Amino acid sequence: MKKIERSNGRPAWRWHVILFGAILAAVMSIYVIRLGTLVPASRAEQGLLGQLASLGGATENFVMVPYRLLAWSLVSLPGDDLTQLRLASAIMAAAASAILYLVVRRWHGRPVALAAGVLFATSTWTLSNGRNGLGLVMLSLAVLGLIGSSTALSRVRQAKEADRSLLVFALAASLALMTPGGIWFLLVAVIISYKPLMACIRSSGSAAIKAGSGSLIALGTAVFVLGCVQGGRGLRTALGLMTSQSPEGIQVAKQLALSVSGFFFRGPDLPALWLPHTPLLDIASATMAVMGAVLYIKHIGNSRTRLLLAFFVTGMLLTALNGGIGLSYMSPVIYLLVASGIAYFYHQWHKVFPRNPVATTVAVAALGTIGIAVIGFHLQRYFVVWPNTPSVIEYRQPRTAERPI
Repeated sequence: MKKIERSNGRPAWRWHVILFGAILAAVMSIYVIRLGTLVPASRAEQGLLGQLASLGGATENFVMVPYRLLAWSLVSLPGDDLTQLRLASAIMAAAASAILYLVVRRWHGRPVALAAGVLFATSTWTLSNGRNGLGLVMLSLAVLGLIGSSTALSRVRQAKEADRSLLVFALAASLALMTPGGIWFLLVAVIISYKPLMACIRSSGSAAIKAGSGSLIALGTAVFVLGCVQGGRGLRTALGLMTSQSPEGIQVAKQLALSVSGFFFRGPDLPALWLPHTPLLDIASATMAVMGAVLYIKHIGNSRTRLLLAFFVTGMLLTALNGGIGLSYMSPVIYLLVASGIAYFYHQWHKVFPRNPVATTVAVAALGTIGIAVIGFHLQRYFVVWPNTPSVIEYRQPRTAERPI
């Protein structure tokens, strides 16, 4: 591709790369600061560390095996085990943020994608999931992988694009099959994207790509089946029921309401992960999410609208069965709405003030100022408020045996 040169002879894209690299480095540094010391290890993390002492223990449970294998490989290295366990979640959080960036860039362009990616990566919920050792961020990663690969299928124009899109969809499908509840999102993605998927398979001219895609799906299916047939709660967990007991009718209704109210009004009571009862979104992000929803309501027949709506409803149902943990399924969809709201706001602003550089500067400055304030709010809520909340401190206190008299 021919490079566009600036008047001083430097490539025009160089500053974009430098800016993107600086922002990426800043966001990733947030995920490693005090990773093993911000809060003590929970009992669940301590139990998982015990299982990861050997490869056999890491593969003892086939559900979420990609996270368990990644965590085992990191814990096997010299260093602090808790930090390395949580680092596996941080790596998956970075992957989820990158996929969200790529999806939004395809939909709304690079500036909106960069803003949405940073807002998602620095949100308190993503930080909580991406900096603990339980691997719950894998729920968001699987959802984003299916949304991104389904979007790629609808944009195929050439045989090379078909090969790449088919392989990416197979990879996302395999990951979903290894994720608790991911099977339902995969079924939704196949139904919504059935025609593009079939067209992509017919357009693919590489037997190796088709064989590789089939192998990935076969691997994911094998892991899913093994997870279902193993003892304990394997079947329940693989199907997306991660709680130890099935919720009753009134509890299901409350948790179904939580799937929406948790983002805007009253969040879950999960001291292990969250500042109890606070909503996941701030006021600015909630406003942008509502604007994004309005945009899609105006285009209700669009395939993208159908995909997001189907994923949103599936996430609501899984949240109704799992409580606050299920919000990890819905968080990517909500932040895609936030991205669309930002794009919609900017577009409407340009309609009111067309070809006005001053108005454009004001809009960009306003969005940038609000974005910085939002990031600061979420960082303070995660790094300062959450670990010093009494209920969180009490939950994280280790159990000690009573001394004999």
